[in-house]
This record gives sequence, structure tokens and C-alpha cells, in this order.
Amino acid sequence: MDLVFGIIIILISAFIQGLTSFGLSMVAIPFLIRIIPLKEIVPIIVVLALFTNIHILISFRKEIRLKNLGLLILAGILFIPTGTYSLKYFNSDYLKLFFGILITGFSLLLILKKTFPIKHEKIGYAIAGSLSGFLNGSLSLSGPPVVLFLSIQGVNKNTFRANTTVYFMILNIVTIAIFFANGLLNQAVFEKTLYFIPPLFIGVFAGIKAFKKLKEELFRKIVLVLLLVSGTYTTISTLIGLMNN
Repeated sequence: MDLVFGIIIILISAFIQGLTSFGLSMVAIPFLIRIIPLKEIVPIIVVLALFTNIHILISFRKEIRLKNLGLLILAGILFIPTGTYSLKYFNSDYLKLFFGILITGFSLLLILKKTFPIKHEKIGYAIAGSLSGFLNGSLSLSGPPVVLFLSIQGVNKNTFRANTTVYFMILNIVTIAIFFANGLLNQAVFEKTLYFIPPLFIGVFAGIKAFKKLKEELFRKIVLVLLLVSGTYTTISTLIGLMNN
């Protein structure tokens, strides 16, 4: 029964990933954590995310814009080891609470149209990349900081999709190498990952098809609502867990 539940969650999460170019971790982890330990979930999601990003990038490679992408990638890579260290040695509940509060606050501001474009883009890219790298190494949640930043800057949906996919793919490769070096990629992780690959590809394919029919404003609203739901759910569920301990 747990396996069926996990497959359904991956299918839904993969559809959202195919639709928006992020969301696999945000949707899957809060539910999968009920049936799989966090130290297994995070490596599983990172491996699955690599497959989805390669698939998406093939379809949108012509939309890549290289300006400041290198800075984003460098900042992300530099902070992955810090996140991995925290996953291995610290209480993950406090990491999830930090993530939940941060994402809920910023996404709510954007939904209310309280926009605040960052004039010094290089600083913005560096901060977004650093937070993203840390969260990728600790919770496999690299998406929200970068997605929020690009939403604030008003990047069009095709460039948004292509650039985030390149960034996430490179981060996933580096994270997988670090996880392997730290013994977080074991037999149990690989066995569970194999079960999730078929629903992953079905969901991503359906999401890409749906994306092509989306208008720019509707795409932006879907992205922000997903961020708000994820942040709120993570914050509330983590607080309840901490109070019950």
C-alpha cells in the first residue's frame, strides 16, 4: 500500500515538475516523509529530479539565456556541501521550518503584487543561488529561492523554464556526487528509485504537454500558488511535529 501511495505522489509531483520546471521536491517530500525516512527521500528525489531536468531541457534548450546563469550555478554549488552536512548531522525539522517560513512570506507578497525587483541582479543571483544550494544539499529543495527570484525579476516563462532547468540539472549532478561520497546513496535508495522512474516519466511528459497551452499570467499564478501551498504546509506540519516531540 505504501508503494502505491508513493507512486501516486511521484506521478502528481512529476506532472507539476513538467508543467512548471520545479515542484517535484516541494510536492513529493511532505507526503513521502510519512512512508520513507528523510535521509532516503532526499537522495531519491535528487536522482529523480536529474532525470526530469534532462527530459525538460531537451524540449526547451533553445530558450536558454546565459546572462548571470554562471553566477547562479557557482553560488549554488558552493553551498551544497553545507546543506549536505546539515542533513547528515542536524535536526531536519529546523531546516524545514526555515524553508517554510521563508517561502510562505515571499510567495504571499508576490501574490498580493507587492513586487520588489532587485536592481543589482548579480547580488540577487548570488543570494538566490546560495540559499538554493544549501536547501538542495539539505532537503532537495533547490527550487523555491531561484523561482522566487526569477519571478520577482519578471523573467518570461520560456526563459524561466530553460534557465531553471539548466541550473537544477547541474546542481543535481553535483549533489549526487556529494551524497555518494557521504554514503547517502545506498542500496535502499536505488531500489526505491527504480520503482518511481515509470510514473516520473509519465507525469513529466503530461506536464510538458500542458505547459505549452499555458498563458504567461496563468503560469505565474500557478507557480506562486504552488510556492505558497508548499511553504504553508511545510511550516504548519513542522511546527505540529516539533510541539508533539
